[in-house]
Amino acid sequence: MTAREQGLKVELVDGRLVISIGIDALMTAVKGSPSWEQQIEDDRGWSIEQPDGFAADVVAELEREEEDGTTPVHRMLDEAFEQAIDQGSLHIDLGKDA
Repeated sequence: MTAREQGLKVELVDGRLVISIGIDALMTAVKGSPSWEQQIEDDRGWSIEQPDGFAADVVAELEREEEDGTTPVHRMLDEAFEQAIDQGSLHIDLGKDA
């Protein structure tokens, strides 16, 4: 498997949280997304002509800041933090409310 084909991967590497996906795998994910399905149902017929360029556009959207400086990635992490706590992470001290 090439780097471009690597599926979505979330891992801890050398003290970093690393989220990665190969561009070809990203294109497969796009084709399984609700947006893609809707455009097929609407018979719009659009296609991705330049996967690398589209991937760069996706990066730009992931980094797009709201007025308060948050991005979709910030919101994703906030949700993951909340879920880790709600699912009973054993690696936090809930304090006196526990």
